[in-house]
Amino acid sequence: MEKRIYIPLPEEEGRRRLFDINSKNIKLDEKISWDKLVSKSKGYSGADIANVCREAALMPMRRMLDDGKIRVTDLPKYKD
Repeated sequence: MEKRIYIPLPEEEGRRRLFDINSKNIKLDEKISWDKLVSKSKGYSGADIANVCREAALMPMRRMLDDGKIRVTDLPKYKD
C-alpha cells in the first residue's frame, strides 16, 4: 500500500533557512535583499527554492559563455 505524507509549504522563516542551506557554498552579493527574496518566494516548496539557488549559481558562468570569455569546446561529446 502506498503512503502519502503531507508536508506543508515552508513559511517565511523556513524559506529563509532553505535559502541559507542552498546557498551556503556560493559566493553571494552583499546587496541581496533577503526579505524581498523570501517574500517573493511565498508558495515555493523546498525543491523550488533549491532550483532557484542552483540556477542563480550558474548565472555567472552563463554570462561568461555568452560573452565569449570561456568556451566549452574541450568538453567530451555525448554518445547515443
